[in-house]
Amino acid sequence: QMQEDLKRKDSLLEKASEELQKMTLERRKLQSDLSEMKKQMDGNVEAVTSLKEALQKKENELEHSKRSTDQMEDFIQMATQQETEAKDKLRNFIEALTSRTERAEKEVEFYRSQSSLVSLNSAVSCTTSLRKASYSNEERYPTNGMAYPVTTPTATPLNARRMQNSPSGYHGNGISPNVTPNMARRNPYGNGYYGNSSGFPSPQSTPNAVRRPQFTDEDSYFEDMGYPQNRSKRPSMERFGGSFDDETLTETGSITTVTTESAFDDDDMFMSRRSSRKRSRKRQQAELVRRRQDALSLAFSYLDTKSLCVCSMVCREWTLISRQPALWRQVHLERTRVGSKFLQTIARWCTELQVLTLQNLRPRKRRDGENKKEYFHKTRGSLEPGLERLLSATKQNLLSLRISNCGNVLTDRALWLASCHCRLVRDVMYKSESDPVGQEVIWALGAGCREITSLSLAPMFPCQQPQRFNDRCLQMIGQCWPMMQQLTVGGVAITEKGLSTIGHNSPRLQVLELDHMLEITEAFAVEMCRNGLKGLRVLEFSFTPVTPQALLHFNSCCPNLRAINIHISISDYFEDVENEDVQELYKDVVVKLKQLKKRPGFAGLLHIKSDY
Repeated sequence: QMQEDLKRKDSLLEKASEELQKMTLERRKLQSDLSEMKKQMDGNVEAVTSLKEALQKKENELEHSKRSTDQMEDFIQMATQQETEAKDKLRNFIEALTSRTERAEKEVEFYRSQSSLVSLNSAVSCTTSLRKASYSNEERYPTNGMAYPVTTPTATPLNARRMQNSPSGYHGNGISPNVTPNMARRNPYGNGYYGNSSGFPSPQSTPNAVRRPQFTDEDSYFEDMGYPQNRSKRPSMERFGGSFDDETLTETGSITTVTTESAFDDDDMFMSRRSSRKRSRKRQQAELVRRRQDALSLAFSYLDTKSLCVCSMVCREWTLISRQPALWRQVHLERTRVGSKFLQTIARWCTELQVLTLQNLRPRKRRDGENKKEYFHKTRGSLEPGLERLLSATKQNLLSLRISNCGNVLTDRALWLASCHCRLVRDVMYKSESDPVGQEVIWALGAGCREITSLSLAPMFPCQQPQRFNDRCLQMIGQCWPMMQQLTVGGVAITEKGLSTIGHNSPRLQVLELDHMLEITEAFAVEMCRNGLKGLRVLEFSFTPVTPQALLHFNSCCPNLRAINIHISISDYFEDVENEDVQELYKDVVVKLKQLKKRPGFAGLLHIKSDY
């Protein structure tokens, strides 16, 4: 009986072993089938992604071709319109030009026919007026042919020599030696001559005097008097086309007006030349100064804010040039100690300020006998009065405001000041470890600055108030700026609900950066991409751990994604960074992330940087 029981048990054992072998074979088959199915699914996924990429490329090419054809049609229409307008303008211009030329020809013919009559009449009238003037002066100042000696107490040998060298015995001042001083004073024309109204001596007034011949360049009289040997500047009738005799006066009938200026006015001419030379020198000096100032302003435009402040202490000219508002359109203050008075001082020159960057500013040093509590209390917000003066001086020209790691000298009140004075600002960054931005400040900034398209409000790590920037802040950001294009948020208080509101309320978001957040899992990514982020182009993870499955989901749900940048460190995953086992685990995490680059669609998309 025992043997029968053993036989029965042996048979049962053999059956069980056979069944076990069958089960192992089936299990192996199932595993092989599963691996094949996985391979097929991977191939299908790769094929689908490649098809999606090809479809997207074709759509982009189609859009580009449509856009190019539309632009070409617009250009052709505009060119034809401009051509017709140019033709019309040219035709009108030619018609106007022909009409003007015809009218000008008619006027020239008319004036040419009238010029002969006018010249003849003017000659006759000038000759008769000159003769009448000579006769009237002869009757007014009669002469008996007697010569009156001139004896003046101021006679000198130089004057005598000038009279000897002077032709026809005339004195150097234009008065004849045969004329008395009384007769010279009675001359109503004040030109040195007497006898007629034209100022020239006539034969009726000086019958016994020998007429002066025409002066030449070799005349010693002019050499002694020191007048220039230039025919164009000689005080003679030759400039009017004649000489002093009656025949010449009769022949110069074309002269309608004879000016009775002084015969020797070269001193005034010399003074005018000298003054013109002085003016030209002044203009040259002013031009040199202007060029030097332009060169200095061009060189100063390449200097930073600190160098401009140093240049203003060199000289007065550099001070004036370095304080031009055009040189203060960008102000960068980094890693330095500044006070509120300094900001109030440069506010006078920052009327055209467009970019303001305040980074790593340090407060004043602690005074003797001042404890830490008093020091932090007095330095808290110490730069805000100067910042308010600076922002109000920009006259709403500011486009970018960046405040980063300034300690307690600048608090979140700086954003409230920007909402009051800079309503056209487009780029705002505020990072602080002591005073992160809250919901109230975001509301004020959204009410005052509606044109913001780039916003960075992630608190620094570690932060003294990490719970202040939370999901409510993200909801306020989505409601205030629906046209947001670039956003940087972070902190341990951010969850997937807040980021889902950002994706829903910001359809034009193109760049999203997550800074110092908790681990992004696949469920987190699904919640984020459920309501938006379809137009996202760049996704950045700054010291934020992320899983490979989350990256796969982002790549599949964001068709316009062009770059995924990951910057992580071992402290983002583990606390005990010195443990060797922890370091090995961190290496495995980095390897898994880098293996995604081998997948289709991640080759030029994923960029990983790891710090140990």
